[in-house]
Amino acid sequence: MENSKEKAAVCIEFNVDYPFIYFLRDHRIVFVYEITSKKAINAEVLFNSDRFRAIEMSEEEAFETFKHGGRMTPEGTSFFMKEDELAKLVEQINRVIEDY
Repeated sequence: MENSKEKAAVCIEFNVDYPFIYFLRDHRIVFVYEITSKKAINAEVLFNSDRFRAIEMSEEEAFETFKHGGRMTPEGTSFFMKEDELAKLVEQINRVIEDY
């Protein structure tokens, strides 16, 4: 598995540990998406997918080495994302899908 770190245009850091892609949002919130298909996705597919979730990192964890380890979004958690941010996540995920 290849591991890479870059910054998306909306200044959201991301790491790829295929088939997972991690996006750092805010201070300790990480969005995780699991790629399960070679098909490109759109915002609706991403947002409604059970393969897209938000996880809070512990204070001891560093994003550069973060692995979600099967953790799930805590019950009752919600988040807000601007349309352009969501579009950038979709764009980046589709780039990773193309690369693999």
